[in-house]
Amino acid sequence: MNCADPAIFEGTRVLLAEDDYRQAADLAELMSALGCKVIGPAGRLEATLNLVARKRIDAAIVDLMLAGKSALPLLTLLAGKKIPAIVTTAFGRAAVPKELRYIPYHSKPINRVRLIASMEAMFPRPRQTPERRNLLRRILFTGSDIDERFERLAASTSAVPRQ
Repeated sequence: MNCADPAIFEGTRVLLAEDDYRQAADLAELMSALGCKVIGPAGRLEATLNLVARKRIDAAIVDLMLAGKSALPLLTLLAGKKIPAIVTTAFGRAAVPKELRYIPYHSKPINRVRLIASMEAMFPRPRQTPERRNLLRRILFTGSDIDERFERLAASTSAVPRQ
């Protein structure tokens, strides 16, 4: 986890809406390693809507299809509550309605470096410079040489690695 300071997301409450057990477990492990408090994971639309109603949530990682149902009602609810989200799916970007295309999108299999970059862009911290934040936002929507560019960016940060 050398591409982000693990404490940068300490205490951030992240809803995981994912119906694939392995993907959900992998995301939960990654979010926990980054210091997030994981809400869920929930694999059914009804369960995720219930969690949003009952829990305080800072962000969400949402699979576009949950057990055969579209997660668009969940994404619309999150947008209405001003809760930032990241969309993950095996479907193309065109599956996301135009009015929700401002939401960061990640194809499966999920690239951890890009996912962390999306999280950093959603929750800018004082330790990040405006230049770093702007570069993170730009690289989120390009697919070419993203890992190499992010590693260069990560190497240039002032974040101190944990001992």
